[in-house]
Amino acid sequence: IIIYKQNNNSTSLNKKSPFLKCKFKQENDIVTQKIQEYIDILLKNNNDKHNKLILRNLESLKIKNNKFIKNAFYIPSKNTIYLGKDKKESLPHELLHVASTYVTKDVTYTGFCQIAKNEEIGRGINEGFTELFNKDIFKENDALSAYSLFEVDVAKELIKLLDYETVKTHYFNADLISLLRMLKKYDTSENIVKFIKKVDYVTNNINKLETKKEMQEIYIDLYKWNAIRLKEQYENNEITKKQYENELLNNNKIYPARMLISLGVTDPIPNEVKKEVRRIII
Repeated sequence: IIIYKQNNNSTSLNKKSPFLKCKFKQENDIVTQKIQEYIDILLKNNNDKHNKLILRNLESLKIKNNKFIKNAFYIPSKNTIYLGKDKKESLPHELLHVASTYVTKDVTYTGFCQIAKNEEIGRGINEGFTELFNKDIFKENDALSAYSLFEVDVAKELIKLLDYETVKTHYFNADLISLLRMLKKYDTSENIVKFIKKVDYVTNNINKLETKKEMQEIYIDLYKWNAIRLKEQYENNEITKKQYENELLNNNKIYPARMLISLGVTDPIPNEVKKEVRRIII
């Protein structure tokens, strides 16, 4: 799959666009009130680097209720949020998609996901980071299921490797390429893209039993990358040798492992991988 670079110069913004001019199609005033509250929170929490896409997309955003669908979802090409029955609590999560989406003729950039024709990359990590920022900005959780816990946990592990505010800026600018550049200190571009596509594979596969191999490979990558982070912290005197060794010892207890363990794998990191990592970095 080709990863595209945005042409932000073609983005037309009107920072004075008031929310009241948005073309909402709501069924009751409660939904409208909640939307306004969430948007106010989002704009106050973020800075100018984060808000350019939400200001642009609010000009034509539509929200429609659909009692025939189960979940809430955002369609970038239509700039429309569809709310399923009793899914009003999903509004902040979907508004984050609105706030991080940029649509061109050939490519849709939405957070850390890119969609072009019949190709897509980054859906899994994008959902994970969206919910991570949902918790951070709105101080509440979407109606998470085991389906989405995996993506959130992967995002939690990735954020440990990177600068939080920088990742947040890249997310709200729909800039997957800059995220890849940040991760290059831990691995090659080819391996990072493979990692992202494995997360997508798990995300898109309803039967998680069929994704054990890919899950384990994801955890091994996270394990290795976190070991590199710990080594860097130790060499920069940010942690003591004892902290360094203790962290390495517990490094296999990464967040997403609970999903794999629930599928019957007792330890997501094989002993030979642990030995290899310790031999290289200690």
